[in-house]
Amino acid sequence: MLYAHATIITVDAARNIILDGAILVRDTVIADIDKADVLLAKYPGEEVTNLEGRIIIPGLISTHMHVAQTLLRGTADDLELVSWLCERIWVLQGNFTAEDGYAAARLSIAEMLKSGTTVKFADRYGFDGLCKAVEESGIRGCLGKIVMDIGTYAKDPKWAMHPGLVEDRETSLLGAVQMWEKWNRAANDRIRVWFGARTPGGVSDALYCEMTSISREKGIPITMHCAEIAADRAFFNSQSHTPMSYCSSVGLLGPSTVLVHMVHLDDSDIELLAQTKTHVAHCPTSNAKLASGICRVPDLLKAQVNIGLGTDGAPCNNTCDLLQEMKLAAIIHKATSNDPTVVPAETVLEMATINGAKALGLDESIGSLEVGKKADFVVTDMRKVHLQPVFSPVSAVVYTATGRDVEMVVIDGKVVVADGSLTTMDEQEILKEAEWRARDVMCDALNNGLLYSGDITTPLPEVRRIRCCRCTGLLDKSDKDVRQSQWEILMECVKQADHTPPAHMDRGKRAPLPPGPTPKPIIGNLTDLPPPGEQEWRHWLKHKDLYGFSNDPYPLTGPISSVTALRQTYIILNDVRLAFELLEKRSAIHSSRPRLVFGNEMVGWRNFLSSVEYSSRFRAYRKLMGRLLGSKDSVSRFYPLQEVEAQDRSDNVSAFSEAGAVILKIAYGYTIEPHKKDPFVDLADKTLLVFVAATTPTAWLVDIMPFRAFSPSVFRIWKADGNKFKRTARLWRKTVTDLVERPYAFVKQQMAQGKYEPSFVSQLLDKGDLDPEEEFAVKYSAASLYGGGADTTVSSMECFFLAMTLFPDVQRKAQEEIDRVVGSGRLPGFQDRENLPYIDAIVKEVLRWHPVAPMSLAHVTTEDDICEGYLIPKGALLLPNIWAFTHDPKVYHDPMTFKPERFLSQDGHIPELDPHTLSFGFGRRICPGRVLADSALYLSIAQSLAVFNIQKVVEDGHEVDPVVEFLPGVISHPVPFKTSVEPRSPQHEALILSIEQDHPWEESDAKVLESITY
Repeated sequence: MLYAHATIITVDAARNIILDGAILVRDTVIADIDKADVLLAKYPGEEVTNLEGRIIIPGLISTHMHVAQTLLRGTADDLELVSWLCERIWVLQGNFTAEDGYAAARLSIAEMLKSGTTVKFADRYGFDGLCKAVEESGIRGCLGKIVMDIGTYAKDPKWAMHPGLVEDRETSLLGAVQMWEKWNRAANDRIRVWFGARTPGGVSDALYCEMTSISREKGIPITMHCAEIAADRAFFNSQSHTPMSYCSSVGLLGPSTVLVHMVHLDDSDIELLAQTKTHVAHCPTSNAKLASGICRVPDLLKAQVNIGLGTDGAPCNNTCDLLQEMKLAAIIHKATSNDPTVVPAETVLEMATINGAKALGLDESIGSLEVGKKADFVVTDMRKVHLQPVFSPVSAVVYTATGRDVEMVVIDGKVVVADGSLTTMDEQEILKEAEWRARDVMCDALNNGLLYSGDITTPLPEVRRIRCCRCTGLLDKSDKDVRQSQWEILMECVKQADHTPPAHMDRGKRAPLPPGPTPKPIIGNLTDLPPPGEQEWRHWLKHKDLYGFSNDPYPLTGPISSVTALRQTYIILNDVRLAFELLEKRSAIHSSRPRLVFGNEMVGWRNFLSSVEYSSRFRAYRKLMGRLLGSKDSVSRFYPLQEVEAQDRSDNVSAFSEAGAVILKIAYGYTIEPHKKDPFVDLADKTLLVFVAATTPTAWLVDIMPFRAFSPSVFRIWKADGNKFKRTARLWRKTVTDLVERPYAFVKQQMAQGKYEPSFVSQLLDKGDLDPEEEFAVKYSAASLYGGGADTTVSSMECFFLAMTLFPDVQRKAQEEIDRVVGSGRLPGFQDRENLPYIDAIVKEVLRWHPVAPMSLAHVTTEDDICEGYLIPKGALLLPNIWAFTHDPKVYHDPMTFKPERFLSQDGHIPELDPHTLSFGFGRRICPGRVLADSALYLSIAQSLAVFNIQKVVEDGHEVDPVVEFLPGVISHPVPFKTSVEPRSPQHEALILSIEQDHPWEESDAKVLESITY
């Protein structure tokens, strides 16, 4: 596309202005720029957009903005900063939900795009929603995740934050690192993640030092408010420092830091800024309106400190229009210095473009209009009475134009604003949602007694959401299970809530949700969710008030049903046909994963393949693992390794360790302990128990009701009990981190010493230096291998031993087949599988009889969809009931009986549905290691049956029937049961003993692993 006949202010090194100029855009970059007649002649076939009478400038870069605060515009006018924060902004923002933050981000971005801002530098709360809004809108975002551990301003207890905004070290610093790992360079490199540190006095010295150390190690830049008001200067004085000497003492200064406001500086501070090449974000409107003072911009410019320009938040500026901000930035310093020559218009335009890009470390790609840089530019329509005549293009832009004059905005070569209207976002939808969410936030604060009606003048509608609960008497819970006590707190909150029916958003003529239990006021179907300790698959089968129940022994709910609790919709699929329709055929929109605040964010499972949302990162994982395990041919190269490991452990079949041993060898080249507990296997098994406990949907209160939805009274109760689940999360997070980092460090150390075995990780590291995203993918792909294979194989083998104990006829038939085909002189191998159809049928029946993941892992839908005439709303959790599928009597005859014959073609019998199509997931979420898992299960079953008899235990002369019950959780195991496992004969015992002589044990890597630090 050729954008021609405009006046182009390039802000290039020579500060060229091209009259009647043109820009050629190819893909995402500027391919050429020159006079219009030159480019029109040079590219005669190019499509042309005529921009006569317009001015083109580089995309504007706001180096400081609080997007969440846009919902609070006009709520805190004419107040000084501390009152503005403590009495209004923190009070209101502390009541935000994640959805409120997302709506605020969309509103902010819409305003910024329409007024010419192409890059926003924003912090700090509601980070996932902020990133999502950036991803959807097309804007660039440098986003600072809050880092803090002190909930006051300048350490003054009188100036306390709302508890809904307070974070500790783990949730802020480690959470920021997680956000960086998840989002940095996402959205086609439009997202960059920073540390958004609170102002000094809101962060301890120790946490600052830890943050700056991580910043240097990982390359995470830092932004921070600093020296904004006189109270800040007093705080620094109390520390025997000036503002910048304090920042220097904790490692904050440097070219990767942007300090915001910087009003109260002395000469030595300015000198330190210049020496360290630290950047400054200037927010003149905010500083003036809050009477904070005026930044010493002329002095900073003389010292050659780089300065960017920001609007700050809407409550302290009332607009996100950076064009208007430029005018004040150019004027205010002339007044304060009595010198009309300081901070000229050209300098201010540089602040909002190339200098902003330098502050953000992006000046190689944006900030000016030059060939090879990204095609980010703004078109202003100068054909208006208030803009004519135009003798100086720069003066017209800085002193006269406003955001209302922006006609077109291009980012990454894509038009995101055309004719003044958004092209990537629905403006009316944004406005509608922002209005009711803003008013609801205000209502909550009024209902909680945090604001008084005299503080606002706009009439407020009836409260539409109830977040205010009056709860007492729930503090003595220390002796109870953490999850159970959280559930009880939630139930008590519900009992004591104001029972005003919530008003649902008008769906108009949209299809209804699938049927389900009748919702209750306020809480919806909250009490219809499975309580802790109940088998989820059986719970959903006991749904009441649903159609489709039958009177047979295996009652199933209707094929599709739903419950909605606290704004989260759950779609339960009890019919395999609908599961295939939604999760296979429509997998493009039903393949993401739920947020799971506790398991994914607090414990750290969000980056594992099983939990990562459907994204470029997910596809990178799948690509890496697909090369290794994607087909029978690729897996077959591991058959010898699997056979050796299985034979080595044939004398201790109850340990089930060969699956883990094989996966660790494949992933890391690691050899486990042969005769005792291996530290890596022990770590991995503990981590998998954590996974089951942490990621079960509805198991943790924080997943159902994020704590920011609580009023202060409930927050105190939450905090008393919540300390338990936070401690649990911290402990579990350490375990998860060890699983990822320790074996990866082991491989790197072994490679450095030249004594490593080829493995998944070593092969990828051999390719050379990996960028941070590639290294991240390797780490988590490798860790996901064990989690996806070892525990699932153990669960299946436990079910196999239980079934063999209960169904001896099946065992007898299997052993007869093995003896006939293989004989008794060796163990079965992979080459025998095609000649052992009954063994193969047992493998299938083990997968069917009790699926490893009876409810699979929840899918999340990313777009509204219709199924069977019912609405599947965007954001709904889809719960496929695998146990219901594999126990549907219409699909499997006599489903409660372990009967491998159902899968054999004999005597005219048509084999029943192969459970491999159900047990390993669906569509784009199907398990990438399913072929390896199937081969491991076959080998373990075949070799166990070849040499062992599995029988009921005899006690006091009577056979003891094993308990047939299964534990709840994402991965389900049988409850402990008694069984007897003995060699079938002296000959078989001799075979077992001879194997160790034929396959001597390898030396374990356990000692090396235990010495690893990372």
